[in-house]
Amino acid sequence: MFFSHNCSQLSLKEENQKVILSGWVKKIRQLGSLLFFDLQDNYGFIQIIVKNPNLINDLTKKVNRGYLLKIVGTVKRKLRASLSLKKDNLKETDNIEIELENY
Repeated sequence: MFFSHNCSQLSLKEENQKVILSGWVKKIRQLGSLLFFDLQDNYGFIQIIVKNPNLINDLTKKVNRGYLLKIVGTVKRKLRASLSLKKDNLKETDNIEIELENY
């Protein structure tokens, strides 16, 4: 199975559910011991967070912007500090991120 949801279908209703997503890596950024990237498909994009040091090491060596990935992860609520300050055009996916377990 390539995906269980598309990138725009997820919301807080799926919090703590395991999902499979497929898409292109849009942005990659590392902040301290965490790695973030945006995964984009034909329907939207969603932020992926990587906490596992082994996955971070592997991803930084093998994955670049534009790569096509299939990921497995868990839907998590974004920390309040990282929520968008813009209230206009707030999408359901702006309140969540996917914690990567495997790709």
